[in-house]
Amino acid sequence: LLGATLILAFIALAPARLKLPLALIVTVETLSDWTENLLVARMLDAGPEGLDPDLVGWASAATVTKSALSTLAFLALIMLLLRRYLLRRGRPHG
Repeated sequence: LLGATLILAFIALAPARLKLPLALIVTVETLSDWTENLLVARMLDAGPEGLDPDLVGWASAATVTKSALSTLAFLALIMLLLRRYLLRRGRPHG
């Protein structure tokens, strides 16, 4: 749901040349989130005795990827909202 909301916000706010790159960032972020969830569920199912260090490493990589892309997406959203505000503020009212 968050991914869809961000993509819709980028479609509404971003210049045409940025719509696809921003949507791709959000798509990869969402896939990283789902991957993280799947891997954490596998780790929980395995329990402490069955914990695989490789699985932990992949889950960690998915978490870091998700976090970095989420941060990038939210920074882009903030910048686009600020851009919209500044553009509207500079227009004469009428």
